[in-house]
Amino acid sequence: DPPTTARASSVCLAWKSLAASHEIWQHAACENYGFNNLNCWKPLDWRAIYRLCVQTRTRYHHFFRLANDYQGPYCKGDPLPSCVVTHNDSQDQYVDLFPPSNALIDGPLERCWCTSNNLNMNVNLVVELKCKYAVVTAVGVVNPADGFDNQVADVLAFGSITSPLAEHFQKYARLPHLESLSIDPEAGLQPGNRWAASADDHAERELVRQLLRSSTMRTQPGVEPLAAICFPPWPEACGRQIVHRCAPTVCRYVRFQLLRSHNPKGHTNANIDVSKLQIFGVPMTALQSLVDNCH
Repeated sequence: DPPTTARASSVCLAWKSLAASHEIWQHAACENYGFNNLNCWKPLDWRAIYRLCVQTRTRYHHFFRLANDYQGPYCKGDPLPSCVVTHNDSQDQYVDLFPPSNALIDGPLERCWCTSNNLNMNVNLVVELKCKYAVVTAVGVVNPADGFDNQVADVLAFGSITSPLAEHFQKYARLPHLESLSIDPEAGLQPGNRWAASADDHAERELVRQLLRSSTMRTQPGVEPLAAICFPPWPEACGRQIVHRCAPTVCRYVRFQLLRSHNPKGHTNANIDVSKLQIFGVPMTALQSLVDNCH
């Protein structure tokens, strides 16, 4: 327990030695705020980093004490600004009118991101927070209203403070369509395709089903998804915003994985339409200097 360790170190030499070690504070930062490897070639001052996390959480305690998740008509809120890093819609069929950046900007519901035709599952968008680092406390997704036939149905959000290519960002990268009872063994791993099944694959699919059914906060920040959001069927999904709290997690990057879309009209070339992808939390501008000092 970090507070107990800090107090005991003032009266016991053994505890003082323990409290001076980077390892114990690194463990506390990873356990409580989802830190992963920052790829620094010099040791970080983990005690200072953990202290900054606690101070941020104390100063902005109201962000960490949301009474409930939110489901209802779109109300803008105050998400953290972010920008697009990459996505896997290589065709960019609607990029001129409905680019991915639309989903990161508050505005009317019709300002959407629309993926290309035939791309209606397992679409990924990686964004970087403009403040560089923040304690993320909630994730929100907003669907467009009438006029967009393939509104997003299920979304996972992952957070990291390192490159979006980090290993745990890829953990669910091959998820199949959650409603599919048969899996095509010949399909590749491209976005939109099903994939060959294995024992681990089935275990991950079941885990995601559980996440989508759950409204509780995630318990393993930095490892499992920050949030799993499941929209009701059309037309209840129209214009709806869902915000899920998550375990306080320090992030620089967030990957949104759009698992599938609703297709009430049965389009054979369905895509995914999403109005807003939101990240809520508290900027940690002081963390930048602590990280820069390690290089």
